[in-house]
This record gives sequence, structure tokens and C-alpha cells, in this order.
Amino acid sequence: MAHVYARPHHMLQTEEEVLDIVEDDPSTSTREIARQGRVGYSADLTYYYYSQRNPAAAVKVKNDNLSPLNGWFKSSRDTYFIIHGWKNSYQSDVNVYTKRAILSKYDVNVIVVDWNPIASRNYLSAKWAVTPVGNFVSDFITSLMVKFNFGTSKISIVGHSLGAHVSGIAGAALKRAYPQGVDHIVGLDPALPLFSISDVNNRLDSTDANYVQVIHTCGGMLGFKAPIGHTDYYPNEARLKRDVGWI
Repeated sequence: MAHVYARPHHMLQTEEEVLDIVEDDPSTSTREIARQGRVGYSADLTYYYYSQRNPAAAVKVKNDNLSPLNGWFKSSRDTYFIIHGWKNSYQSDVNVYTKRAILSKYDVNVIVVDWNPIASRNYLSAKWAVTPVGNFVSDFITSLMVKFNFGTSKISIVGHSLGAHVSGIAGAALKRAYPQGVDHIVGLDPALPLFSISDVNNRLDSTDANYVQVIHTCGGMLGFKAPIGHTDYYPNEARLKRDVGWI
């Protein structure tokens, strides 16, 4: 599963370099988004529901209408959210494989969050969108809990790259509203460029859920190398092979 782009974000070492990408972008709207902080709207997010009953054919849901889930969503089950990273969509391999692995073992609700209209922008714009997107996801989860009458203890979130930080923001927002907190967050190689270890309010950290696991696969390059969860794993010492470039 190698996803290599023209300018992989392990090369984006400073904010100035990322701003260069924005300046090179011919889209006026992209420049305005980066400079004015207009990062998107909740309508830019779409949610795709899967279960063992429908492991391949998703039920498509928008934040303002949960009725398509009637007859599908079961509040007695645990619910897993999967959130992709930069330049990805709900159909990206990381989502497909994660969803498939979960449903092969557990009778649960799985909801894949698609924020591609925002995540497909330049890296700076996508990075700045992490906090509002996390809050949008939190709002959606809250609406889901109210409609189907269940609590945060039944929620787990899996996020990759920028999606790992979106997961953390969503978990933190839910914890402020529901102090018992989300049960579990798994961060898959949380993105490093333009994030810092000291700024815990805008990234994934161990306070965002009752248990936070982080899997580091390219630490110090594309992703964090420092431990930021309750448990941190370092396959292959968190180094990528030469022919692999995760974004």
C-alpha cells in the first residue's frame, strides 16, 4: 500500500515550505483558505455505514439526516469510526482494509468518515482543517448517540495520518461533553509536519480517550516518533522501507 505523491510531506519541514506550496497553487480559493482560515463546513463530510450485514455496500449518511441508518444501526453494538488522512477518501486502502479487518472479527457498526473535499487540498489547508473537522465528527457522533440512545463507552475511533489527529480532536470534544470519554482511539502514524509535541490541543494525545494506542511506522519523517498515547508501537523501529511512502 504505497501512496507516493509528487512532494511527499516528509519533505515539508517548515511552515515556510508549506506556504510555498500554497503560493504555487493557481487556485485563488486555495490561497484564501490558507490565509483566512476558511477550512470547510460540516456539509463537506460524508459518513459511510457498514456492518456484517452490509460489509461492502455502504449506507451513505450526511450530518443533517440520520434517517438512512434506520433499520441498520444497532445501538447494542460497539461502533467504530475510521478517519482517513491527507489526499485520501473513504475508498482509500487504509479505510477498506481496516473496515474489512474489524468486520471479519466483530459484529459491530463501522462508520467511515469521508472528509475528502477538505483533505484533498494542499497540505497546509488540510492541516488547518484538522480541528474543525474533528469538531464536525464530534457533532455527528453526538447526534448519533442522541438518536439511537447509547453512550461514548461504545465508541472507538481509528485514524490515519491527519485522520489520527482528527480522531483526537473528536475524542477530546466528546470528553468535554461526556466526561466518561470515548472508549478507545487508535492512531495510525499520526502526521508530524506542522504539528508539535507541546501543542496537545490540536493533535492526538493520551487524554483524548480512555485508551489511546499509537502505531508509528515512519517516525520523525511523515509521522510522530515521540510517544503520544497510552501505548505506542514501533514496527520496524518506526522506519519505512525505501520503496514505501505513506502520506
